[in-house]
Parts: sequence; C-alpha cells; structure tokens
Amino acid sequence: MTTVLVCGATGNTGSEVLRQLRGEDVTLRALTRSKESAERLSAEGVQAFVGNLEEVAGLGPALDGVDVVYVANPASPELPALEGALAAAARDAGVGHLVKLSVIGAAADSPLSFAELHFHAEELIRQSGIGWTMLRPNGFMQNTLAWSAQIPGGVIYGPVMDARWSIIDVRDIGAVGAAAILDAAAHAGKTYELTGPEDSSPREQVAIVADLLGVPLEAQEVTIDQAKATMLSMGWPEWNVERMGELFEIYAEGIAQTISGDVEVVTGRPARTYGEFAADQLDTFRAGGRADE
Repeated sequence: MTTVLVCGATGNTGSEVLRQLRGEDVTLRALTRSKESAERLSAEGVQAFVGNLEEVAGLGPALDGVDVVYVANPASPELPALEGALAAAARDAGVGHLVKLSVIGAAADSPLSFAELHFHAEELIRQSGIGWTMLRPNGFMQNTLAWSAQIPGGVIYGPVMDARWSIIDVRDIGAVGAAAILDAAAHAGKTYELTGPEDSSPREQVAIVADLLGVPLEAQEVTIDQAKATMLSMGWPEWNVERMGELFEIYAEGIAQTISGDVEVVTGRPARTYGEFAADQLDTFRAGGRADE
C-alpha cells in the first residue's frame, strides 16, 4: 500500500488532495503546524504530524516509510530553500516521488516574484534527485468566495475588474495531484499547466454569481493601491501585499489568459467552468465563506 504525506494538509489544495485520496488504497499522512488540526485529522483516520518545513530535520518520523510527498507551501522569500530542504530530506528517507504545487508561468525571468520563487524551488527539487511532478495552476476560483461578505451590501469591490484570466477550481487541482500521487511513475518528470477551460473577468464572475443567487450585484473597481491598502489594514504582511500588487498588474496586462487542457489530459474530463463552480458554492456565497462539504 502506498503511503502519502501531504505537507500543507489544511490549505486549499492540500486539504483537497487529502479528500480525493480518501477511499483509495493508500495510507494518508498529514503535516500541519497546528496541534488542533492534527487532532482533527487524526480523528478522521489520517496519520497527522505537527511540524513545519522550517524544521525539516524534525520531519524524520513523518517521512519514515513514505512513498510520495505532496507539498503546498505559502509563498515567501524562503520558499526555494524550504522546499529544496524537504526534497533532500525526503530523498534521504527513501521517498521516491514528490508532487509540488507551483504556479503558472514559473520562470527564472518572470516579472512576478511568486513565479520566480517557485521556479527556483522547482529547480532545487529537480536537483535533489527525487522523482517529481510539478503542478502549475493559475489563480483559484475559491478566492472569489471572499466576496460573500460583500454580497449583502449589493456591491463587490476589487481591483482589475475587467482583466481576464483562466482561474481554476481547486477541486481540479486536487484531482490532478491525486492522479500524480496514485500513479507516480506515469507522471514522473511531468509539469502540468492547470487552468480553467475559459478566461473570464471578475466583473463577469460577479454577474454569474448574481444570476445564480437571483440578487442584483454591482462590480465596483478599486485601484491596485487601494486594494493593497485594504490588505495591509487586514493585517497582511507587507511582502505578501506587494507581491499581490505585482499579480494584479500582471492580470491587468492580459498575460494570464492562457488556457491549458492538462486537467483533461490527466483526469479524462474537462476542468470546471466558473459557472459550474459558483453553482456548487451558492450556500458558501450566501453564508459568508463557509466552504461546502
């Protein structure tokens, strides 16, 4: 039986990978920073470990006997070093394969810091000698669930409301990740660009949500600087806020509209449209961001 360790097990994609592997012939392990999350996962039948990539030397028990590692790590200046160290530790522990959540457009010369950091992390993983699969998604449809708090007021505020990009449902990322885990040999050395089947703008997405809810919603654009100020007021770290500003600028330039068929190549079915996603998440849009089970 394959043993899988999911690092970032309570995040968007990590939790989805765990969900999609349930019922498969695998032993599930999870790495989380939170003791409470570890206790919850243990109650659900997952072998949970409390730890983080900053202390990779302490991950021996979590890695012992593992066949495949899935890693989704928050973007930070330390990302390449952290994931490179994880890959080396996993290799030394006898792990055969690592599936990494990266980002679309990862490249050494990317104008987007997120993408440059992920590229260097990918390179360190490749250089470690461990087997690998890279998942490079575009933005997440689930990020629009944050609009739920604004819906009662009838106006959704956000930057670059008319910019178009090919966002993807996290469930489709999870499906590709699960496939790469369950048949590592078939996906070894592959890099998958993961997008939705169409590009759309936030203004169009707001209209879809309004139509499904049957309520009037206005999409009101704010400047990128205003959006950054709001994030800072909410306690976001300045480094992350600046990087989000870069991302909005990239969207505004219209260079995030790439559409890939890799979800269908791997899973045998097309990626979900935004309309399909929003229809599945109507209760969440109504209830203030609680994700559907």
